[in-house]
Amino acid sequence: MFLKRILRIENTVKSAIAYEFSWEHGHDNYLRLANFNQSLLADVSKLISTIQQDISRNYPSNQSIKHYLETHVYVPLWVLVNILTLHPFLLLRKHAD
Repeated sequence: MFLKRILRIENTVKSAIAYEFSWEHGHDNYLRLANFNQSLLADVSKLISTIQQDISRNYPSNQSIKHYLETHVYVPLWVLVNILTLHPFLLLRKHAD
């Protein structure tokens, strides 16, 4: 029961960050380097690479990712709430421009 509540809080935080970031940068532009602090490009590049690897790893089995990649050629950040851990979302927020 405690774990269930923590997971609910985690999803709420990830959703809030996804909403805010998408509002500021667009729902299909979150992986553009221009959206981030330019003095942190090495960290941002690593973060973007990690997100892209998670998308690739989940592509065969996740229907939402498959749909967005095949239909729109990108995966909205809000779809990744169910795939990524909290850490990448916190880094997105921390490194945002």
